[in-house]
Amino acid sequence: MGSNSPKMYRRVALSDTGAAKNGPDWTTQRIVMSPVGRSLYYLENDQLVDKAVSSFSLWHDHGWTFDTETAGMERTGINWHIKLEDGSYLTDSNNADVLNWSRRFVWSLLVAPGDGASALSVSSIDSLSVGFKTLITWMIANQYRTPAELTPDAVSEFCDDLPELLSDTGEVSESQVWLPIRTVSQLWKQRRALTKAGCEAMAKHPFNGETANEVQLRIATRGRGWILPLPDEVAIPLLNRAHWFVEVASNDILELVHQMYEAYFQEPGTHKNGGGISRHVSAKRAKTASLKFRFLDRSAEAWWRGRFEERDFTSEEIRSLFVDLAGASIAILQGGTGVRISEIAAIFAGLDEESGLPSAVEKRISASGLFEMFYLRSHIAKGEESPRKVEWLMGMRLVGTEILPPVVTALIIAQKLFDPVRWLAGTERMFVSLPPGSGLPKSEAGVGPIYSGHLRDWLRGFIERWVDLNEIPDQSSRPYILNDLVEYKVSKGRCVKPTQFRKTFASFAIHVSSGLIPALAMHFKHMSHAMTEQGYIGSNPILLADRDSIAAQRTASIFFDLVGGNTAVAGKRGAHLLENLEEARKLLLGNTVAATWKNSVELVQKIGVTAWFQIDGACLPFDSENMLCHKDAGTRPNAINIQPNHEFRRPSTCGGCDNYLITAQNRSFWLKRYIENKVAAREHGSLESILSGAVFEKRAAVAGAWLRMLGEDMKDIDAI
Repeated sequence: MGSNSPKMYRRVALSDTGAAKNGPDWTTQRIVMSPVGRSLYYLENDQLVDKAVSSFSLWHDHGWTFDTETAGMERTGINWHIKLEDGSYLTDSNNADVLNWSRRFVWSLLVAPGDGASALSVSSIDSLSVGFKTLITWMIANQYRTPAELTPDAVSEFCDDLPELLSDTGEVSESQVWLPIRTVSQLWKQRRALTKAGCEAMAKHPFNGETANEVQLRIATRGRGWILPLPDEVAIPLLNRAHWFVEVASNDILELVHQMYEAYFQEPGTHKNGGGISRHVSAKRAKTASLKFRFLDRSAEAWWRGRFEERDFTSEEIRSLFVDLAGASIAILQGGTGVRISEIAAIFAGLDEESGLPSAVEKRISASGLFEMFYLRSHIAKGEESPRKVEWLMGMRLVGTEILPPVVTALIIAQKLFDPVRWLAGTERMFVSLPPGSGLPKSEAGVGPIYSGHLRDWLRGFIERWVDLNEIPDQSSRPYILNDLVEYKVSKGRCVKPTQFRKTFASFAIHVSSGLIPALAMHFKHMSHAMTEQGYIGSNPILLADRDSIAAQRTASIFFDLVGGNTAVAGKRGAHLLENLEEARKLLLGNTVAATWKNSVELVQKIGVTAWFQIDGACLPFDSENMLCHKDAGTRPNAINIQPNHEFRRPSTCGGCDNYLITAQNRSFWLKRYIENKVAAREHGSLESILSGAVFEKRAAVAGAWLRMLGEDMKDIDAI
């Protein structure tokens, strides 16, 4: 509670009738026990003017400071001047409705506890304040403004987001989770009091019959290793489709939207009947523009064929295309950088005339001088007193090349898309919200500040309408629960959470999936390079936490797959794991798939060592004293963060290292290496060539040995 507010620490007291007057005559305890105090939560607003809640604070103050219950104890209170995601405050006039029920809710806990609960003590207000702040900021960011809107589905979404809200790593303790979960539970218990106060209360139990304690334990348990990236079966088609949509549909959609706005806001004419500036005439011009519109892509395989005809577009269709292009751009921004969705909302628009790039993008040359590196500038508000500038690597390209990284292209498209809407709003933010309804806004009244909830809705809308998940299997190739993909199929992808994109980005940057289209595969290879050789991740604590979390999950996956018989392994570390396989099975195998996964995660957390993954294999440095890459470099691994010396690691070096592990995921690398070296060895005939050929033969022999350990039939390969 800042002391700069003139209403913050006013000392008042009550007369017998409840009117405020000077002097500390009445404490919070006396007010709570008085008839007037017990009725405050359901009085009309005009009756609450100058009503005191303590000898320090009035009802309408920006913060309530309560009197202590015991001499010598510190005062407690609750701050209503809560800063929200968009930089506004709960005490701003546009949030008066939310602040009204919030005050009544908190006071009712003191004087009219529901469902047989005990009255909240003044000494417990500080902890209530912490949980309430987490809930209310999330609610407004996701466009929930009353307790009635906190349906079980909405509360489930809040529970899913809690680890991310409370911790950069997404790993949370039971004590961290308890306060916001208890606040939701208290809102349910106070439903009758809120209804009496004229507020819209919860209609259904928020946790679908679970207790608050059960929900708390479930979230905390999941937070300790259960926050997973999107399954590859979902992430790959989603990101591929988003990239496709931005590449092939953006020009058409931008042209359609801009033609409509240009027609609507056309300069007044000189017709004898008037200038043609009425809303009706403007709307008619916009409709004519949509009727005349012709798609730029005329090919038989054009993206729009089968979905749209060249005809008069309805306002619903134009709006749908607008938000779908926004959603595709958001998917690429999140999936390609790991940026939080709240930081996407904080991006500023503008054009850098020198580079021709959005002002939010900065281009720098890498330390090696070989790459141009593109950085996204935004602001981070989570856990900060005021928004702090932060940058995210958007991609790289070789110096002298012209192709922009996919993430940069997506941001350029988003800026162009929102140009006319941003002009209406008079804002410098890249994104703005759209009004409820079927069309695009035509006036300042139809636009507003952007919240994470808007971006999430657009993202999910794009997935539902454009990403076909019907053909994916019911269970992923790496399931940690049975039929883990059914939820994505049934919901048409609407269960996808923005927080999963951060983990997906970290996962693909560690190991690029072969299913990604070439442009995205190259992007993630560049990002992987930046995270290791360029050292970018060390300057970004959020990505560092994600990288460590994903590395721990992937390390746990090694044990999980091995004890379940789901993978073959090779390399010296692989041989060591096989020697101890039976012991590992006794330790890790549980009664269910989920139990085995949980045991695997806990083992990795206990040993405190995670693998470093590359396309050829992984370094699992249990024996850090004998890491060959460090021996070749004359260096020693960091005891706190054991990792390879990336400058000196080579497949040929790693192959002789006790820490080297190869799994089935590395099969394609070793298969390619085997075939290339086998062919090269056959092509050498001279003495000099024979010596060179011996090197190729040796490489092929090593690759063949690894492939045989992975279960590959070398006869079939040699017959090719």
